[in-house]
Amino acid sequence: MLQTKTRIVSLVCNESNKTPQNVYKIPMGALSSESVVGVSLKSAVYRNVFYNIVGEDGNPQLQNYKFNFKLDGTPYSVEIPSGFYSINDLLPLVQAGVDAILAVQILPIPTAVFSYSSITGKVTLLFTDNGNNQIFEISGGDDLDSVNLLLGNVSNFTLDGLTPTPYQFENIIDLSGTDATQLVFEEISRGSGLSNSEKNNFGDATNMLSLLNFQDAPFGALKSYINPDPVGTMLLYDSPVNLSNMTIFVTTTSGVILDLGSSDLHLELLLALK
Repeated sequence: MLQTKTRIVSLVCNESNKTPQNVYKIPMGALSSESVVGVSLKSAVYRNVFYNIVGEDGNPQLQNYKFNFKLDGTPYSVEIPSGFYSINDLLPLVQAGVDAILAVQILPIPTAVFSYSSITGKVTLLFTDNGNNQIFEISGGDDLDSVNLLLGNVSNFTLDGLTPTPYQFENIIDLSGTDATQLVFEEISRGSGLSNSEKNNFGDATNMLSLLNFQDAPFGALKSYINPDPVGTMLLYDSPVNLSNMTIFVTTTSGVILDLGSSDLHLELLLALK
């Protein structure tokens, strides 16, 4: 390696340097005149602020925001506002929305009662039509905008209100939200190119953190990453470069850029300087 010294650079990504596309633009100041021959991510800290229910104007791969069902063949939807929900938050909203739709049906009003068992981890529905011979159909969870799948409802199922029978959704509820993220830097891979980045370099974007798992971080909790070997994992340049700016963003494992909201992203880079 050609460096005569190393430098740790601390970066803070926040709303002041975030674009409307949720991309952070960080000026590197004096480093623009330094010759950088290697770079690695030393540490990262950010908060789990990723919603598990997102509306149609949000994450295009997580547009699950409606509970869908049919009553006598007529489709209905209960729309859920974007946010992070536990089952105790979500099920009352679904219940209230379904109740409001059933309340304007012909008398006597049918009922659909949702319940959740912490023992089985599943949701149960009991539909009663109170003598109107109505059919309540649970729509399958294959719709992109459906929260049905999050509640464990996989397939279409028809409930006959004349003979009320509790129906238990097939799967355990899944409200975990985003389970893992990646941290991508753009400018790092520009210039003379990286000589040892075959697994990281995607054109102008370099994935500096391939997987940070959030399954053990409750919503609102901070998640930290500390590189156990920042020298050994350093990305090396073919020749020295000047880094004047950093363009940084957080993505899902499928590449969708995530919004950290007003939460800060704290980073430490280890730079090798010529």
